[in-house]
Amino acid sequence: MHAPTPIGVARATSLIDASKAVTRPHSDRETPGQNARFAARGNSSQHHFLSPLVTIAIWSAAVCYTYLAYLMLHKCPASQRKHGGAYGQKANSRGGKEIKIIDALLSTLNPEATVRDILQGPYWTAVLTRNCGLASTPHEAGHHHGDAPVRDAGRLMDKDALELARMARSGNSLEAAIGVATINSLLDVDERRCIELNAADLLVEQGKDKRVALIGHFPFVKRLRQAVAELSVIEKHPREGDFAESESQELIPQADVVAITGSAFVNHTIEGLLHLCSPKAYVIVLGPTTPLSPVLFDYGV
Repeated sequence: MHAPTPIGVARATSLIDASKAVTRPHSDRETPGQNARFAARGNSSQHHFLSPLVTIAIWSAAVCYTYLAYLMLHKCPASQRKHGGAYGQKANSRGGKEIKIIDALLSTLNPEATVRDILQGPYWTAVLTRNCGLASTPHEAGHHHGDAPVRDAGRLMDKDALELARMARSGNSLEAAIGVATINSLLDVDERRCIELNAADLLVEQGKDKRVALIGHFPFVKRLRQAVAELSVIEKHPREGDFAESESQELIPQADVVAITGSAFVNHTIEGLLHLCSPKAYVIVLGPTTPLSPVLFDYGV
């Protein structure tokens, strides 16, 4: 492990309404979906609304909205950088592929914590154990009526914290979001190694006169494009001016600065994306889904 290094926790300039923590998209590309929440306990057909305790916890965890960033200042050795496929190589635990970075995070957890609440809304997933952990709720087609979108929905509160955290390895993205949120709720963050700054400000500073690759279309794209020499926004659902994920293998290795959405932990593309980065690149992971763990140092962030 590297010697202690400052970790940046970037926050927006204003607080957000606690209820928006589970209803507001982390990216301005997202469109509102159904407002129903499936129940984490009891009958899975019931809606599960915010309790005062969870409201306070989510407010504390989600105060940064889209700009919570884990700014790792170490670079990955060249031996750990291997070019993967488009948008990285998606790992599927059901297919048996090891998800090393998630397994490494799981190995650091102290799971001796009570599961106090679980919420999954259209935009945010929240799990309350020792702390409140967040993860972006994925929006992927493929759910069929009659199929449970999450295994054991309605009985998740019967699981212990480690069982929930291990769901981060699931090939079901909704389950993976619950797992990543649980990991975030269990992490013991050493605030002595943290600093507060805005991720957009950092990217503007680090990207001046440089080529920047941004994985995910964040609200600050316009500002960033005006500040850097060249900006490539890579998106699963590209809008005008964005690049499709199939372009990542060409664009990311050329970038001097790479910023990756924390949602890549949920869709299991994080390792492939990091492998595409140049060993000399300045790499950050941003968004409330990002685990605040020194484990990421070992993967080139």
